[in-house]
Amino acid sequence: MGHSILLAQNDPAVAESLAIFLRGHGFECSIAPDGVAALRMLSHGNFDLVLCHAGEGATGRQLVPHVRDEFPGTAVLLLDPPAGWAAEAEPVRSVVRETLARPIPYEDVLLRLRRVLAERDASAKPDPLRPELRRPRPAEALIGRSPQMKTVLKMMRKLASSPITVLITGETGTGKEVVARMLHDTCSFTCDQKFVPINCAAIPATLMESELFGHVRGAFTGATAEKKGLFEIAEGGTLFLDEIGELDLGLQAKLLRSIDRKEIVRVGGVTPIPLDVRIACATNRNLKDEIAARRFREDLYFRISVVEIGLPPLRERPEDIPDLARHFIARLDRELKRQCQGVEDAAMEALQAYAWPGNVRELQNVIERAMILREGQVIGLQDLPANIARGPSRSPRRLREALRAFEKDYIRAVLDDVGQDREEAAKRLGIGVSSLYRKLRALDLLSSGPSEGWRR
Repeated sequence: MGHSILLAQNDPAVAESLAIFLRGHGFECSIAPDGVAALRMLSHGNFDLVLCHAGEGATGRQLVPHVRDEFPGTAVLLLDPPAGWAAEAEPVRSVVRETLARPIPYEDVLLRLRRVLAERDASAKPDPLRPELRRPRPAEALIGRSPQMKTVLKMMRKLASSPITVLITGETGTGKEVVARMLHDTCSFTCDQKFVPINCAAIPATLMESELFGHVRGAFTGATAEKKGLFEIAEGGTLFLDEIGELDLGLQAKLLRSIDRKEIVRVGGVTPIPLDVRIACATNRNLKDEIAARRFREDLYFRISVVEIGLPPLRERPEDIPDLARHFIARLDRELKRQCQGVEDAAMEALQAYAWPGNVRELQNVIERAMILREGQVIGLQDLPANIARGPSRSPRRLREALRAFEKDYIRAVLDDVGQDREEAAKRLGIGVSSLYRKLRALDLLSSGPSEGWRR
């Protein structure tokens, strides 16, 4: 439980399906679309095994020698090896543990993975002379099988080869920084360089300009030495401006100029400094409303939203909660050293019924709390906070859902009262027959009439 797997797979559908399956069995999975991206992710992460496609001319054959030379502690499991691969793999047999031919039965993959990782763990010896080879692994990954998350992941794949400016929107806790980090890790232009995040809401406006652009000596009282700003620190990499809607208007103008000209001027300085930095921004505000209220510059909005990625709140994708819960349990098993067998059905129903105002971050906190306080082998209702454990019947509805349910019940009652006569029902409801048709279709009531059929 808790091993980290890198899927280097050129078929996105296969990769996502396999990742969901493995996460369900306690593995942490990241996806690389090809061997080049896999190498970059390996250099930024700490993976136990690489599971990669090895067909003719594909990723695995180029990837394996690099893994052997640069990441000796990482095992490799090859999918679909070409004819003659056994002889070809002889020089790198120390890293290639097994191969699997297609079609790929997932249960067989799981069996082989566990065997390979058990061998690796048994033979692994720490190398105190090369600690720098293993960098900390990113804490989170974007997890979800819902249509909304599939759309987000599809867009991110398209952006992987471009340093284009991105605006990530969504409520607090939906994973905006996770998206920014994943874009950085998979982009061939930036992933070998630094990812520099800054929360624009956490720094006073009087200090923000110096933090972003740096300052020269003597620029203001206390500026006793020259200082690089975050733009310079992020040179060649990614500068992530979280909660960009909090910037004051004056600083927004300076930021726009720097992004447009690809250069900055330090506070108190006069010499432009050219920079090549990818900009990723995030906000939980509606920036169009902020523009209407004259709190955000329209020209800056159009500059930073070349591509906009909207993250859905967790309450709109409850089908993703089981995968997320398994992911957090697997990670916390390792960090807290508390073996947990999962979540019982009643508790999972309660988790999926809850509205999650704090989104994924709140779910992570709830799972961590339950892992610590639980008494049995699985997380049960008694291990959840009281407001969640009350279950679906007592969880509050959102206003739109409540209004839709009321309208559906009311129209159904009126139709029953008039014997399913739509013209009479429309009169009683005070709307036209065509409007009633539209409502019936929108509320999924057209097929719910009595067996004898509808009357005009």
